[in-house]
Amino acid sequence: RDPLNFTAAKSISIAQLAGASDVESLTDVGLLTQTGYLTIKSVSGETIFVDYPNDAVRQAMASLYLQVLLGKTIEQAGVRNLASMLAKDNPETLVHMFNRLLESIDYKDYAIKDEASLRAVLQVAMVGSGLSPRIECHNAHGRSDLEVTSGGRHIVLELKYCGGYISASAPKRLLKEAVEQMEKRRYGMQTEEKELLRIALVFSGSERRITEWSVVPPTKSLEVDEQFGTVLIEGLDTLTIDNRSK
Repeated sequence: RDPLNFTAAKSISIAQLAGASDVESLTDVGLLTQTGYLTIKSVSGETIFVDYPNDAVRQAMASLYLQVLLGKTIEQAGVRNLASMLAKDNPETLVHMFNRLLESIDYKDYAIKDEASLRAVLQVAMVGSGLSPRIECHNAHGRSDLEVTSGGRHIVLELKYCGGYISASAPKRLLKEAVEQMEKRRYGMQTEEKELLRIALVFSGSERRITEWSVVPPTKSLEVDEQFGTVLIEGLDTLTIDNRSK
């Protein structure tokens, strides 16, 4: 029932699913399972785990959930062809687009109160636009908040939530923390896409929008090939060095 729970794991007990005889007594998960919008993925003891049966249903449900969040369609909120925008538009335009979405949310019923709910809104919007965003993407150094590929561009978002009315320096401090986190943990550097775009974002709980953001250039790595006397720097040309003993 809560659109922000769109991507949460869904389960129902066997007793609940088998015993429900009318719509009024069904839970939302039970109703969606009975009508085929959710399908059984696995069973553990008395618990049934369900999920959307295919990408088409997932996209359709995400569009409906987003419309509930916004109280209007995504186009009526001023965002047209989200997938194309993510693939082609510059970072500043993307941040403005995110803010149009976030500022359209019914804050009374669906308040963004932490990083998880902020991420959920962006994820639902992307799924509803036919994309396949991934959350908490692991690599050898940590896990990024959200990653998505559109066209030939791979986008990595690191999200921070700045709650309430706190010090004026807090958003900039959180932005600095997000940038350092992306650099240190090399988020998105494993992608094989032609273009990598990494953006650190800070959402203000008082202003209810993204107030600070920064593009984080790809992290360069350095490897020394002692046999051939070269330095290999990711993203740059190979440099020749003299590694002979002095």
